[in-house]
Amino acid sequence: MENAAHALIIAGSVLIGLLILGALVFTYREITDSEGSEQEKIKLQQIDEFNKQYTSFEKKLYGSELLSLVNKAIDYDNRIDVEQSGYTKISIIVKVNRQTDFINIGDYTINNEQNKNLFTSKLTKIEQIKNTYGGDQYLQRLVALYNGGSTKEEALKDLLEEIGIDISSPSKLDKAKEDLKTYYGYIEFKRKQFKHIETNYDKNGNGRIISMSYEEIN
Repeated sequence: MENAAHALIIAGSVLIGLLILGALVFTYREITDSEGSEQEKIKLQQIDEFNKQYTSFEKKLYGSELLSLVNKAIDYDNRIDVEQSGYTKISIIVKVNRQTDFINIGDYTINNEQNKNLFTSKLTKIEQIKNTYGGDQYLQRLVALYNGGSTKEEALKDLLEEIGIDISSPSKLDKAKEDLKTYYGYIEFKRKQFKHIETNYDKNGNGRIISMSYEEIN
């Protein structure tokens, strides 16, 4: 009897131990699952916040808005470390259908280094022109006079001299006119309209936007 009672006590102890162990394992799994779920939730929120920066551009855009998007993508691509982060750079694909003195007709993928440098150099040139000619306020007047042709030539020269631009030789005046021509092309581009064609997302699991494409509306 004593042996049987002792055996029952041992069996009961083992059973209680197993129940406690099971409860601990269950609790651990619950905590682990909860942490994993929370991490997944945070990850999805981060993806959503990232994509919202770009989905607001999924509409018809003026050239000025498109340039803002291009700048945003270039800035992101310059900052991201693809190998370390596991993320993909963003491509902005632009189809230009009408020629301007700012950019030629063609298809441009802003991620391709050549096209990225093309846009970057052109925007840098525009900033240089703004700084040289007193900013947008003066440039609007200068461009209007430049577009007026020979009838506005003297008024154009007067305003250039007022700003402090050296036009003491024909070549220097021609250089100023070339800058104004470039700036006018930039204005034309900003006034263009582009339709949104499509947005593509990373299919490797992170769900981030990897490309957006636009085409100029004729």
